[in-house]
Parts: sequence; structure tokens; C-alpha cells
Amino acid sequence: AIAMAEKYGDEVLKALALKKYANQIMEVTSGRMVHGENPTVGGFGKYPDEKTLLDIKAQAETFMEFAEFGVGLVAGLDISDFFEEATTFMCCEPGNDQFGLVGDDIRISNGDVIPCADYLKLTNERFASHSAAKHCLYKGKPFTVGAIARMNNLGERMKGRAGKLFKKHWNERWLKNPVFNNLAQAIEIVWALEQVPKLVDAILKIKKNLEIVPPTQTKGEGVGAVEAPRGTLYHYYKIKDGLVDKANFIIPTGQNLEDIEKYLRNAVESMAERGDDDDAIRFQCEVIARAYDPCISCSTHMVQVKRD
Repeated sequence: AIAMAEKYGDEVLKALALKKYANQIMEVTSGRMVHGENPTVGGFGKYPDEKTLLDIKAQAETFMEFAEFGVGLVAGLDISDFFEEATTFMCCEPGNDQFGLVGDDIRISNGDVIPCADYLKLTNERFASHSAAKHCLYKGKPFTVGAIARMNNLGERMKGRAGKLFKKHWNERWLKNPVFNNLAQAIEIVWALEQVPKLVDAILKIKKNLEIVPPTQTKGEGVGAVEAPRGTLYHYYKIKDGLVDKANFIIPTGQNLEDIEKYLRNAVESMAERGDDDDAIRFQCEVIARAYDPCISCSTHMVQVKRD
């Protein structure tokens, strides 16, 4: 953003304002911008006041024009095709022919729909000798989660402005090129802004000062899945005597790692064969890795080019 500011100052400022707005929503609903603590078992610690909610609702429409502009901006970027390869996509199935971010089942691009309770069979998390992070494979092959997976599996269900943008910009290259995840995320921002007024209206109908209801069960186990921005996030808990006895989380980045490495390998082998220099190889690899929306440290320090 700093490097872009001189040439694209207006776009950068508007993007930062949109980010600030998203952070405001997180603070109001979750208590903090990151790692929210307001939601709890049995309810919420605090419900937002009407004035704050109406302000959030009004801002959603003001940001819509820029969000749609952002889709066009990303859609106009030149995306290389020499590393393309078909892959598998996985996301939550919201049901009722809806586009959404949560579900009890997982939809796979091969047509399978599998209960999220079978998350271990879906992800097959394992240690990789060359990595400090666990890797995942589905039926022995890499797969992708995230906005591009949601779009490829559920995009035809989108309505409104986001639905029109999806139909305008989607093409079969989305099935084999992870860099289109940037465009998928841009369209999802438009979709999210369309949801805000509906959600605010629903929250305004909730009775104020609701007390948190204590849990009635003190033992048991369960699995939940939700679509984080980076992709499907699994949470498993086993409760014993009212306390967490066992927990397991499988995060989106870990599920994407095998696919990231696959496309990096495709790119490096092709570029080395045609004689590209280290800077060109590094740049292309960073474009691929960052398309998966990894954390800041991963996206910054992920690529080092070494030649034997």
C-alpha cells in the first residue's frame, strides 16, 4: 500500500477506509478487531446499540461503489497462465441453494457433499518433512479452500450486484489458476456489503439486555465448520465436566499448502527452463503465494530463490 500510494493515492485511501469499516464491524460484534471475545456459549456479552448499528448499515451503501470499482480494478490485471493446473475446491455447503459462509456439510468440486463431522477424512492432516506446518490432502491430492473455492462451488447461487459481477468475470481459468482468488475476494466484498443492511435489520429485532444462558450440557463432543476469509476453518471440541478436555483446529492455510507448493513448482520449473532471472521467479512465486491470502509474515518471507 505504501509503494502504491504515490501513484494510486485515492484508491489506497479508500481501501484503507473500507478496511477501517470492516474493523469497526468486528469491534461492534466481537469486542475486538482481531480474536473477538464478545460471542460466548449461550449468547453475547454485549449487544450493540441502535445508533451504532444504523451507522454501520448506512456506511455499507457508501462503500458499495468503491467495492465494485475494486472488482473492475482487479479484473483488469494481467494474470499469467503458464503454471495453470486443475485442482479440487472445498467449502461449506450452506444449503437451500444459498451462497453463504457456514454449514454442517462440506461441498467438494467433484460433486461430493460430506458432513463436516468427517473433517479428518476431508483434510487428512499430516506432517511434511520439509515444513514446520502440517499439510492436507483429499484422496491423496492437493485441494484449495477460500474465496475461489466458494465461488467455483457456489458462485452461481449469488444474487444481487455480487451475482452479476460473478457472472461477468468468472471463466474456466478460475478452475486452474489460484491468482483468481484475488478477484473472487473482491466480489465477495461486494456480497458482504449487500448482507450488512439485512443483518443489521435482523439484529435490531433482537430484544435488548438478553442474559447469557448457561449451557445445559457438561459433557459431549462436536465439530463445526465456518468459512473464514482464507477458507474453511474446522473446530473440534470434547467437553468433560464442563471444561474443554480435547480440542482440534484445522486452519485454511494448512489446507492450502499442498496446492501452493504445486503451483510454485509449476511456475519455477517453467521459468527456470526458459531462463528467467531470480527476481522474476521470486516475483511470480510471491504473486502465487499471496493470492492464497496467507498471514503477513508468510506472505512477506515465504519465497527465497536458491540455485544449485
